[in-house]
Amino acid sequence: MVHRYRAGVVPYAGKAPAADPGAGRLLAACEQAPGLIDAALDGFDFRAATDTAWHIVDQANRHIEDIKPWHQARTEHDDPSAAPRLDAALNVLVQACRCLATELTPFIPATAAKVAAQCTPSAPSGRLPDPEPVFPRLSAA
Repeated sequence: MVHRYRAGVVPYAGKAPAADPGAGRLLAACEQAPGLIDAALDGFDFRAATDTAWHIVDQANRHIEDIKPWHQARTEHDDPSAAPRLDAALNVLVQACRCLATELTPFIPATAAKVAAQCTPSAPSGRLPDPEPVFPRLSAA
C-alpha cells in the first residue's frame, strides 16, 4: 500500500504520525509484544509466544478494515482529512510490520529478516524496496 499510495515513501518516517485514533489497539499490541513473548519463551510456552505475534496480525487486519486505506486514497482529493488519515494509517501499519519482524525472529529468522528488509527504507531515496512476496505461491501440480 505504501508503494501504491505514497510512491514507496513511508509517511511521517522518523517523526510521530498525526493522531490515528483507530490505531490504539494495534500500537498497544506492538508495545506489549516484546515483554509477553519474552515471558512466554522464558516459560517455554511457545503457543503463547506465537499467539502474541498473531495478535499483532489480527489487530493490523482490524485496523485495515476500519480505516479502509483504499477508500481514503480514493477520497483524498475531495476530502482534506483523508490524506492525513491515510498517511497515519500507513505509518502505523509499517511500524506493526517492523515489530512483527523483530518478534518473529526467534521462530522464523529468515522470513523475519525478509519482512524487516521490506520495511526498511533505503538511505538515499527514503523509499521502501520494491515489494516481494515473503511466502511465494506454490504452483499447482
